[in-house]
Order: sequence, then C-alpha cells, then structure tokens
Amino acid sequence: MARLRQTRQKSNIHDRKSVRRFVGASGDVAISGNPSDGVILSVKWNNRWYKIPVKLVNQDSEHSYTIESLLHRHPSNVTIAGDLTVNGEDTLFTSATASEPVVTIQNTNNGATSGYLKFVNDKNGAGADDDVCGTITFYGDDDNQDNIEFARIEGIVADASNTAEGGSLKLSVASHDGEMNQGILVTDGSAEDEIDVTIGNGINSLVTASGSITASKNISVPATGKLYLDSATTHTYITETSDDVLDIYVGGDNVMKIDEGSLKITFPVGIRQVASGFHGSTTKIKILPSDFHTDSSRALVFDSGTGGIKLGIASADMWATVPIPTGYKATNARLDGNAAAESIADACKLYETDINSATITTLKDALGADAEENIGTEVDFVDHDSDGTNFIVIQAALTATTDIVYGGYVTIAPI
Repeated sequence: MARLRQTRQKSNIHDRKSVRRFVGASGDVAISGNPSDGVILSVKWNNRWYKIPVKLVNQDSEHSYTIESLLHRHPSNVTIAGDLTVNGEDTLFTSATASEPVVTIQNTNNGATSGYLKFVNDKNGAGADDDVCGTITFYGDDDNQDNIEFARIEGIVADASNTAEGGSLKLSVASHDGEMNQGILVTDGSAEDEIDVTIGNGINSLVTASGSITASKNISVPATGKLYLDSATTHTYITETSDDVLDIYVGGDNVMKIDEGSLKITFPVGIRQVASGFHGSTTKIKILPSDFHTDSSRALVFDSGTGGIKLGIASADMWATVPIPTGYKATNARLDGNAAAESIADACKLYETDINSATITTLKDALGADAEENIGTEVDFVDHDSDGTNFIVIQAALTATTDIVYGGYVTIAPI
C-alpha cells in the first residue's frame, strides 16, 4: 500500500474543500475532497496533472493516510512496484480493441524458469477426491448471440490420500448441444509414476493422428471392435468376430478368416487366392512336369512342343510326390496328358507313404477299390488328413515314348 505523508500546509485535512500538496523529487502530488467520502489524488508530472480517485483511511493520526483502493478510471498506465493483493470477488479486464486485452506474466531473469499462473483451493479442511483445484473456462457467442461456454480446463484431485496424492487434468468442450463433455483426461495411474490418459467420449468418438503412433507395449481393441488400416469409409480393417476368430476385411470384403480354435485359415468363396508353399494354394497343389521322376535308368525327356514330359524309353513309369499341408486333407487328384497318354486305362494311380516309413499304401476310393483312373480324369479317394509326415505319391503308368504328361494337381481342403 502506498503511504502519503503531509509535508506542507497545516489546514484541516478533513475539510471537504481543502487541498493538500505534497512535493516530491520529480513532481507535485495534491489531494482534494473529503477523506471519508473519497478524494482525488492529483499528480503533476512533466507539467501535466493526472487525477486518480482514491479512498483514504485514517491510519494513526490526522496527518497520516493510506491509499486503500484505486477506482476504475486512470488517465495512463499504472505500475505497481511491490506485491499486489486483490480481495474482491471478481476482477474484470475489458477492452473494445480487437484481440485485446492481453494479460502477460513476464519474467526478465536470466534463467531457465519463468512465472506461473497458480490456482489454490485451500478449503480450510480435509481435501477429498474430485475436489477441483482450479478451472479455466472459454466463452463465446453462438449464432443467436448467446454467450456460451465452449471449452473448459480443470485441475482435479484424483486421490486425496495423504502420501498417495494423485491428480488429474480434464479438458472438456461443448458437445453438439452445448453440454460440456470430457475430451481428454490425464489422471493418476494405479502405480508409482504411472499416468493414464483417456481420449474421446463415448464409443462413437473418433481420434485422428496426423502422423505415426508408436506403442511401447500393447494396443487393445475390445471384442468385436475394428482396427482400421485406412479411413473408416474404405472398410479395410481387422476384427475379432467371435472368441479367437480373426477376420480381415479389405474394401468391405472378408478376405481371410483365422480360427485359433480349429487352427484353420480360410479364404471366403469368391476371393482370389494367392499360391503359397510348394506349388501350393489353399485348394490345389499343382504338379509340374519337373516334379516327375522315372523308375528307369533312362532320363525323362522334356517335350518342347507341348511343355510336357515323356519317357526316354518305352514301358517305364513316371512318379511324382506331393506333400499334404499341415491342417489340410487330400481329397482327389488328376493328371493331364496328350491323347496317347489318356488312352491308357487306369494309368493314373495314387498312393500314400511317409517320410519316416518304408511302406507305400495304395489309396482307395469310397467303395474300397484302388484309387486309379485314366489320365485326364479326376481320381476320387477317401480323404487323407495330414499328420505332419505323410505325403501323396502319383504314378503315371505309360507305355510308349510318345505318351506325354503335361502335369496335374492334388485337391486339398482344411481339416
């Protein structure tokens, strides 16, 4: 509080019309009016008088007064050299100029720290969870010129337990109908130095990252939720449609289903499948001319005219081996060749053997007969499941060097 002490004129200071002048080093100060009703403090500076309405309180004698408050008008800026305490309920800063008023907290010390805006909730009693320590609100006009709260920042006591104190910071905005709803919550976690963050409000909230997101641990998606790999409008996502069943959608189409319970990977009908493995896909394993071997000492001959394979000598057989993928079963097979090869009765014969066995077993059809057909005809046999070591053997029983085999396939299906 600034203190004024009279240095001239001894007339009664309580006289309503009296004027007291105080001389300073750089100018004059004059007081006029009645101290009990309010007086005018006039300051002469550089030959110009400035008037400040003040209220004076008798401190300890009729010649010693204290400035209690500055009223609302002043012809120039006010600089307060010491601390300032304001005990009023509301403080208003107002300006009719665009982008003003501006409140600045400035630190001019040559150091790494600066000033701060401090909110204190000292309730003169024990604190409790959910106590609000301070609030910053943001108001603006809607198109009806109603002044509406559009945003809010709150500092909150999350846990008031002594020695286990935890806080939270809540950012809220007006949500569609002017109602304030939490958008970001930064809060005390369940362990030392852990901070939890909740983003959005409600299951339809949309959170968008302009750049990359990196997770040091896990990213969790609730059951039946969707993890989009593109914008939601393109419908490319991964979802757990039921317990331990993962579906992959591309452009809204279900292109793959992974079932942990049955250890199956399936591709829905209509989805073009990409071959994988040894000449393989999820429906057929191709048999190429290069897959064949002969039981003769003479080599097989590549037929450049057809791309097929033929015998180097007559009356020899060609053989091909085909693995059964794990989790699949072999259901039927077929070889294709030229007319000469297709004319040989039951020239395509099927067997099963094992990588750790010396036994080869003839496959049977549903009636118990040997699984064999002419080349050019599909051979159906009793399904054979993969056991991790078994595989299919296909024999082409040819009769002449003009018999040509183009290739074939073994059909497979998930077990």
